[in-house]
Amino acid sequence: MQRALTLLITTFIFSFLWACSSVSEQPWTSMVPAESSFLIIPKENVSITNISDTRYASILEDITASSSQQIASFDPEVLSTLSLKGIVIFPSRSTESELIWITSANAPIDTWVQKFYKPLSQNYYTIKGNTIHKLEAKNGTVLYASQVHDWLV
Repeated sequence: MQRALTLLITTFIFSFLWACSSVSEQPWTSMVPAESSFLIIPKENVSITNISDTRYASILEDITASSSQQIASFDPEVLSTLSLKGIVIFPSRSTESELIWITSANAPIDTWVQKFYKPLSQNYYTIKGNTIHKLEAKNGTVLYASQVHDWLV
């Protein structure tokens, strides 16, 4: 079940990046897929780590299979460098949705993604110059991340 979900998310990211033969510098809202069900734009001071304190956190938990608490507990050091811009609810199956987190990164992610790589494993994919990193945390959470200019999806 989790492999199917991971494959679905990876396929979405591949499709998204494949459609962009050359990604020009655009606002973060251009990263929101047209098929999205919902877009949440948090207040300026809301970060990924304290998203569970917001009034819409329970809605996210109810309508998505992925937990916002999983990403909030990912790696505090890394999450502190990210500025949350938007949360996209993307339909992954007929009755399920997934969260896509859009953040701005203060620095290239290449400086920290390698600490989440696993030996003898496919840790990243490159499509038309865009790299999708597979991030495996110690708590078992697996995330996929790609940096497009200053935006981290």
